[in-house]
Parts: sequence; structure tokens; C-alpha cells
Amino acid sequence: MIDNSRVTTVRLQVRRDGAVLDDKSVPVTWTTSSGPNGPDCDPQSCRSGKATFPGA
Repeated sequence: MIDNSRVTTVRLQVRRDGAVLDDKSVPVTWTTSSGPNGPDCDPQSCRSGKATFPGA
């Protein structure tokens, strides 16, 4: 589990045979949506993060 209140960036490092081919960090954007079980059930909201890497 990731403590999503603290994640602001994601880093992706691609290696082959020990050599670094690419290394990128991108920001994470967070959205909040209503909970999956209706307004009277927990969780009442869900957070999800998205990070888009260039060229992906």
C-alpha cells in the first residue's frame, strides 16, 4: 500500500544488462471520486493517482 498523501512524483528507470537506458520522473495528479458502495457506505470517497510518462 502506498501512502498517497505523500506521493508527488513517480520515477521510472529502464535498464538492460545493468546499463541505464532511460530515467524519468513525472508528477502524479490525484483525483477524488465518490465511493463505490454509495453515499451511506464506506469508503465515501476514493482517491486515485495518475502519472503519464512521455512516449508511453
